[in-house]
Amino acid sequence: MIDLVVVAGPGFKAPSLESIRTNLILESVEDAMLMLSEFHSSWVEIGCMIMSDGWTDQRNRNLINILVSCPVGTMFLKSVDASDKVKTTQIICQMMEEVVQEVGEEHVVQIVTDNASNYMVSS
Repeated sequence: MIDLVVVAGPGFKAPSLESIRTNLILESVEDAMLMLSEFHSSWVEIGCMIMSDGWTDQRNRNLINILVSCPVGTMFLKSVDASDKVKTTQIICQMMEEVVQEVGEEHVVQIVTDNASNYMVSS
């Protein structure tokens, strides 16, 4: 951002707070919705892959990031705070089932998770 301000030069006038919280935010939302519609169209035409990655943040919370990847690109879908849940195979399977339903099971080609032992089950 600073580089862009420098390029704009000394005559640059920053947008007002009112402009940022009204017009500019609405334009940003419209742009994001347009981009999301391209992702969704790709899911319908080609399918998508659901990816999850578990990690621990600086406050020691166990978080699971859910992403959806398709030929258009990879999109962050949501982050799940799993701190209050024991990350068992059953809980993870239930969470992934909810994500598949949210995306549309007819669009999901595969699911990729990390290789932690609680993501694996033996028959």
